[in-house]
Amino acid sequence: MKTINEHHRKSIRLKEYDYSQPGEYFVTICSYNQECIFGDVIDGEMRLSRLGEIVLDTWNDLPNYNYALEIELWNQSE
Repeated sequence: MKTINEHHRKSIRLKEYDYSQPGEYFVTICSYNQECIFGDVIDGEMRLSRLGEIVLDTWNDLPNYNYALEIELWNQSE
C-alpha cells in the first residue's frame, strides 16, 4: 500500500522568500525517465521534435496568460 509521502519530493523553496513577489525564476522541464522526447542535438544544434515544438510554443505563449510575465532567456541544452 502506498503512503501519502511515497512520491513527495523535498521542497527546495526558501521558507523566508515570498514567491508571489516579482523576481527571476529558473524553470526546468523534465521527461519521464529522462527520455529524449523533446528533440535531439545534431551537430551542436538543438532540433526539436514535434513535442518539443509544442513545449516551445506553449512557453512562448505564457506571457499572453500573465501580463506581468517576461521571458528573458530560452536555453535549450543537452
